[in-house]
Amino acid sequence: GLRDYVNKNGFRNVVLGLSGGIDSAICAALAVDALGEERLRAVMMPYRYTSKDSLRDAEDCARALGCRYDIVPIFEPVEGFLHTLTQLFEGTKEGIT
Repeated sequence: GLRDYVNKNGFRNVVLGLSGGIDSAICAALAVDALGEERLRAVMMPYRYTSKDSLRDAEDCARALGCRYDIVPIFEPVEGFLHTLTQLFEGTKEGIT
């Protein structure tokens, strides 16, 4: 189904967020199985809560699957959004999620 959807819509490649968790690892494995490693680009987007284990696990997964892997830190964009939305979140407690 994934291969059919991607091909029918004319997508040459897909980009997948690879967090280091089992859910994104399974999605990456399915994408490689359906499309081939040359058509998958995995991207780890670490933030202040990202552990070293998650970084290592994501890299290991991408290496095992043979797909392209990039790390794009998102600290600055997230902090910018948080600053922009400060008034909307006034009076609420900040949490990890």
